[in-house]
Amino acid sequence: MDIRTILCVEDQDFDAESLHRNLRRVLTADLAFHHARSLTSAREFLNREDRIEALFVDLEIDGSSGLELVRERRRAGDLRPMIMVTGHGDEAIAAACLKAGADDYLPKSHLGPATIRRALTHAQSERERRTAQEQLRQQKRHLEDLLVLAEQGARAKAAFLANVTHELRTPLTAILGSAESLLEDRLSDAERMTALQAISTGGKHLLSLISDVLDLSKSEAGALEVSPEVVEVAQIVRDLDLQMRPLIEGKGLRFEIVVADDTPRSVITDGLRFRQVLINLLGNAAKFTTRGSVLLTVSLDESLAEPRLAVAVSDSGLGMSERRLERIFEPFVQADSSISRNHGGTGLGLSITRELVALLGGDISVASQLGRGSTFRVRVPVGGVPTGVPRQRGATGMDVLGPTDLATRRWRGGALVIDDSGVARKIAVRLLRQQGFDVVEAGSAIEGLDRFTEMDGTCRLVLVDLQMPRVDGAETARRFRDRGYGGALVAMSASPSYEEIALAAGCDA
Repeated sequence: MDIRTILCVEDQDFDAESLHRNLRRVLTADLAFHHARSLTSAREFLNREDRIEALFVDLEIDGSSGLELVRERRRAGDLRPMIMVTGHGDEAIAAACLKAGADDYLPKSHLGPATIRRALTHAQSERERRTAQEQLRQQKRHLEDLLVLAEQGARAKAAFLANVTHELRTPLTAILGSAESLLEDRLSDAERMTALQAISTGGKHLLSLISDVLDLSKSEAGALEVSPEVVEVAQIVRDLDLQMRPLIEGKGLRFEIVVADDTPRSVITDGLRFRQVLINLLGNAAKFTTRGSVLLTVSLDESLAEPRLAVAVSDSGLGMSERRLERIFEPFVQADSSISRNHGGTGLGLSITRELVALLGGDISVASQLGRGSTFRVRVPVGGVPTGVPRQRGATGMDVLGPTDLATRRWRGGALVIDDSGVARKIAVRLLRQQGFDVVEAGSAIEGLDRFTEMDGTCRLVLVDLQMPRVDGAETARRFRDRGYGGALVAMSASPSYEEIALAAGCDA
């Protein structure tokens, strides 16, 4: 028997010694026997010592009932073997002992090695049974908690899907309606421009929604990545001012930017991800503020072991209750409230923002008062993300075709666009011609290689769609490199997950 440490609660020394003597015959010679002469001293001992493995408690002790101690210990969750010892034994006493939580009872007249061994064996079995029952209860509670969380998650996702469906239909309706109106010959130039602006706005809205959903999917799969680079803080501020001021001031709000004197000139971080974080926060501030201002402050935080770039976005908007603050960074939360109906959006932006900040090695916090606005604070390390190595980021397909890169320069020479989608091909051709390229287009890899040969060395840029039938873009890129083409080779894809495939095939971006 494994029990080594016993507490005897007995006011008669003779009876305690008798129990001790019999226990030594049952248990090993290194038995530790402790004697408490009252319930008070027993309580004090048990509160002070946790090494007791079993208790023998006298039924009548110091004018009180030992059952009081047993009940107290059981209510406190004590599962140790507890055996009552009594000078009188009958069925009523036995029932009272068991009801109080004792494992067994022994008449003092029958104390002996055999009865003590039987009582201890039975008590240990009862302890194992109670332990198993408690584990089952805990597992049941845990499963019930998981079920509640799953049901809450299912309801939140269902509401989110309903909201996203609405969000998708709204710009799609505008795009389709405007496109149909453009087919009419009776439109004035002003009406055509209005329709084109509606298509452009709706398309940008759709792109934002899809980007949110894709970022959430990558976040849940652990596939979000960062690419550290040296980033000029002043350039980030200028970019944010250029991009967000029209949106914020277009709502009649003031947009203020304050850069502290101690702000570092540059930091090592993922510039695109960091911009995405701040654009999300500024966009939220503008969305939930109907009057007043939005303030962006940038400074250096040296309160931690390593210096951090600190950025705060404050607004005078709706603010949030304490209850909402507790869940503000959880996905789908917005879709579970009336906010989405009044202000739009998927309810994913802040969840994605928190994930991005964590990837950058930083932290994000929020302070808010209902009806008085909110302040989001982001801090990222000045010296780089924890596991990153600074490098110059290559442009993505959207960077190459977007206005930021192309509008600032003029090109000369030939360009070849290879894409099986006629619509996508025409867009790329138009953008490249605006920049001075002589553009040739092809609808397949084979046709593209033929057109390249016909260009007779004048081609300076090749754009190729990665997801084409028969010969895909990656294989097409390899064939261009095998032919000795050393000019710019850019892959185009609707999915950012193909970046590694494109680079491995020889693409520059």
